[in-house]
Amino acid sequence: ELDGCENSGNITFNATASAKPFLGGIIGHESNKKSVMIKNCTNKGNIDLKSTASASRIAGILASRDSSASTMTLDGCTNLGTIQISGAQSVTSNAWAVGGMVGYYTTGSITVKNCTNGSKPDSSKGTVTVGEAIGGIGVGGIIGLGNKPANISGCKNYGNVSQTGIGGYYLKEPKTNRYIGIGGIFGYNLAAGTSITNCENHGLVEYGTAAANNRTNVGGIF
Repeated sequence: ELDGCENSGNITFNATASAKPFLGGIIGHESNKKSVMIKNCTNKGNIDLKSTASASRIAGILASRDSSASTMTLDGCTNLGTIQISGAQSVTSNAWAVGGMVGYYTTGSITVKNCTNGSKPDSSKGTVTVGEAIGGIGVGGIIGLGNKPANISGCKNYGNVSQTGIGGYYLKEPKTNRYIGIGGIFGYNLAAGTSITNCENHGLVEYGTAAANNRTNVGGIF
């Protein structure tokens, strides 16, 4: 359990095509098979990733989680930093995932409640931005990309959420069947069954240019 932790330092990283960068304000990557609680944690640092890597995952709190055998809970966390991936993805074998709270997860169960990205009086805080990802994009004010159902409740996003350049995520063959997921709360989920209740988005949600033969999904919430 992490309770009451705070990061105020900026995080910057330059990633080559062969890297797998996971940058989080509180946790970069977590794969513990036991249940994990992150409570009342705050990120105030900016996270800036310059990347050409296939799999790039960044977030204000938790960048990446890949344990399918346990539960993950974020409760009462806040991100006030700018979260950004710039550059151009070099290959299409994976996705870029960017979120105010969580970048990417594949876990048995994830719950995000009473969390806030950004600040109501200052729209520059909590900005979530991804650049050109030819393989795919999941970008959200709370969660970027998921591979299991999620329960999200009582969360608020005030930061602008955007994709610049060209993007499109493919889930399966043919590789031209690509997807973009951009949302004020949740960017894109590869699994059915997600629940989003009593959440608010106050930030601008926008995307750049959709790649050919893709599927673009843009929503104020999901």
